[in-house]
Amino acid sequence: MLKKFDCKEQLYKSYYINFISAVPRPLLDTLATFTVENQCVHLISKVYDQYLNFVALEKDLFQLRYRNKDLISYKLLNSPKTTEADIQKAVSEIVSSLFSVLVTLGTVPLIRFYRGGAAEIVAKELGNKLTNHLKGYKNLFSGLSGSLVTFQRPLLILLDRNQDLATLLRHTWTYQALLHDVLHMELNKVIVQSQDSNGTPSLKSYALDSDSDAFWRKEKYSVLQDVLVANDEEVKNYSQQESSTVEGIKTSDVEKLTSAVNQVSVLRDKKALIEMHTNILSALMKAVNERNLNLHFEREQRCINRERQDKALSLFLQDTKGTPQDKLRVYLVHVLCDALSDGEKKKCEAHLHDLGVDLACTQYINQFKSFGRIAESLSGQTKPAGPAGMLERVTSKIVYHGTDLLSKGIQNVFPSTLKFPFTKIVDELMDNRGSASEDYGCFDPKLLQQSAASRIKSSFSNAIVFVVGGGNLAELHNLQEYAASCQPIKNIIYGSTELLAGDEFLQQLSSLAQD
Repeated sequence: MLKKFDCKEQLYKSYYINFISAVPRPLLDTLATFTVENQCVHLISKVYDQYLNFVALEKDLFQLRYRNKDLISYKLLNSPKTTEADIQKAVSEIVSSLFSVLVTLGTVPLIRFYRGGAAEIVAKELGNKLTNHLKGYKNLFSGLSGSLVTFQRPLLILLDRNQDLATLLRHTWTYQALLHDVLHMELNKVIVQSQDSNGTPSLKSYALDSDSDAFWRKEKYSVLQDVLVANDEEVKNYSQQESSTVEGIKTSDVEKLTSAVNQVSVLRDKKALIEMHTNILSALMKAVNERNLNLHFEREQRCINRERQDKALSLFLQDTKGTPQDKLRVYLVHVLCDALSDGEKKKCEAHLHDLGVDLACTQYINQFKSFGRIAESLSGQTKPAGPAGMLERVTSKIVYHGTDLLSKGIQNVFPSTLKFPFTKIVDELMDNRGSASEDYGCFDPKLLQQSAASRIKSSFSNAIVFVVGGGNLAELHNLQEYAASCQPIKNIIYGSTELLAGDEFLQQLSSLAQD
C-alpha cells in the first residue's frame, strides 16, 4: 500500500493509486482514515481498480501467479494437511484472478466445469461473482448487450489437473515446451551458458517475444529437429543477405547504395535474433544429448501408444543416460498406463532406489490410480471415494485419461488429428456433443435460472481453457494445433494456476506423498 510518510510529508503534488485487483472495502477505509488524520485527502487524485491480477505471457497464454505460487498450487489443493480456510483462500484468489482476465477481455462467458473437484468450486464462485457484478450499479461489462447466448460469447472451460497427470510428467519435443521443461524458462525468459569472443563462458538471459521475433512466432510449436533445420536456413539466408549488402555498399550505383545502407540496421537486428536462437538451441541440444531426452521421449510415446518396446523398462533405465528425475518420469508414465508387471515394477524401483530417487511419489500415484478405479466403478454416484484428507473433499471424482497423448515416433510429434485428453474434452464441449457435454456442469452468469443453462445447445468458436492445479506448454501447443485444424474455431486462450515443468510437478507429488 501507499507508503504513509510519502503522503503525510507531501512529497508529491498528487497521487494516483492503482490496485491490480478490486481493493477490499476495509483497506479502502484504512486509506481514507489515514488521509483524513494526516490532512492529505486533497493529494489523492484517483484510486483505480485495474483488474490485472494475472500474468499474460502471450496473447493466448496466461497464468495466475508467478510469485507465491504455492498459495494456489496443485499440492495445496490436494494435501491432507491443507485446511478448509486455506482452500477457501486459494479459491478466492483463483476466482479474483479469473475475474480480472474476463474484465480485461471484456467478455462474460458461458462456464463449463468438471464436476466434483476444485474446478467446480471455482466455477460456481466465479459464476456467482459475475452474476452479482452484472446486477450492480457499476457494471464493467455494461457495453456487452444483446441476447443471453450468442455465438460471439466464448466458452470458459474449467478443468481439473487430476483428470490427467500424465501430461505434466511426460517429456516433450517441441521448442517452447522443451525450453520450459529443460532450460527452466520463466516469464518468457531463458538463461543459457554462452561464450564471449575470447571463449570465456558466461550466462546470458534472452527474452522471447512472439510480436518482435518472427522465427520464434513461427517455430515455437515446432518439433526440435524442424527448428534446427529452420535455424540453419536462417543462417544461410542471413549470409546471402549480408553478402548482397556488402556488395551494394561498394557499388557506385546511388540507388543500390541507399538500399544497402538501409538494409544494415535490418541485418543487425536479424543477426542478434539468429545468434540468440543459435545459442539457445546449442544449450538445448547439449542437454538433450547429455540426458538422452530423445530416447526418454520416444520410450514414453511407445508406452502411451501401446507399441512393442525394444527392451524391458528396467533395462532401459539402466542403459540410458539421463537424470534420476528423467528416469522416474518415464517410470511413472508406464505406471499410469498400466504397462508394467509387478515383477518389472520391483526391478525398476530397485534401480531408481540405487540412483537415490525418492520413490514417495510412486506411492501417491498408486494411491491415486486405485481411487481412480473406485471412481470409475462408482460413476453412477455423485460422491465417489477419494484419497484421505483434502483430496477427498476437493477431488471427489478422479478419472485418468493418459493413454492417447502423442503420435508414433519422433518425426511427427503433434499431428493435427491427435488430441490430448484436455483437447478432446474442449472439442466436445465447444461442439456440444459427446460424453463431456453430458458430464460437465454448465453455468451462465447472465441467466437468473441456472436450470436453463443446461439446455443450451449452441456450438462455440471461441474458448478460454483454464486448468485448476497447473498446466504446461505441451497442452497449449496441442490446443492451438487443434484450433488451427478446426475451421469453425477462431481462438483458444489457455491458462492455468501455474505453469509446471515435469521436474517441478514431481517435487509437488513427492511432497504430497509425505503429507
